Amino acid sequence: MLREAEKQFLSALKTADMVTTVLELSKVYIRMDQPQTAVQQYSQAATRQPGQMELLLGQARVHDALNDLEEGVKLYKQILHLEAGNVEAMACLGSYHFYSDQPEVAMIYFRRILQLGIGDVNMAYQAFSIASAMHSTHAEALTNLGVLEVHQGNDSAALRHFQAAQKMAPHAYEAWYNGALVSMRAGNLQECYSQATSALGAFPDHSDTKDLLKQLHMQFNAL
Repeated sequence: MLREAEKQFLSALKTADMVTTVLELSKVYIRMDQPQTAVQQYSQAATRQPGQMELLLGQARVHDALNDLEEGVKLYKQILHLEAGNVEAMACLGSYHFYSDQPEVAMIYFRRILQLGIGDVNMAYQAFSIASAMHSTHAEALTNLGVLEVHQGNDSAALRHFQAAQKMAPHAYEAWYNGALVSMRAGNLQECYSQATSALGAFPDHSDTKDLLKQLHMQFNAL
């Protein structure tokens, strides 16, 4: 069946050089356990049709699967040059730098994912999970994981990440502030007040925390 599919796609390419056909043909080669042939197809097609994101992504994924990380990194950087907001490329580059013992470089990519509004929540979640797994004492990674859990509606999991980050870095206001927001949404005003107070202690000029505390004081006075 796979050989027949290969013939069909090769024939289709002779008729019309379509990116979708190359992608499907490459998938066939991967299923036939011929990853190098798949890479060759991607590479040749990318030469014929430069700038096609799908071809570069496909090639990079195969290099990753083959543990040829340096080639994968080159391709992901090309992808970001063409599309600065590509979440998959940023997540993979971030993961690569973590495995290369460059956590601060990795966090640059992970922060950019969050700044973009988390276009691909699952990919971003995977990136920060890797970050926290590789550096279990990295409070920023845990805080960002908490933010992603909030976006997915998992407030209890988010709160656990924020609490862990608070213990690791009590001087950082982000985990306290985000924990306060989750507590507020859960209706736990006392816990919200406690966390907001800690956030303000860590960052006295944080205007959002000040506004949250004002809101809490109004609610307490109304009780």
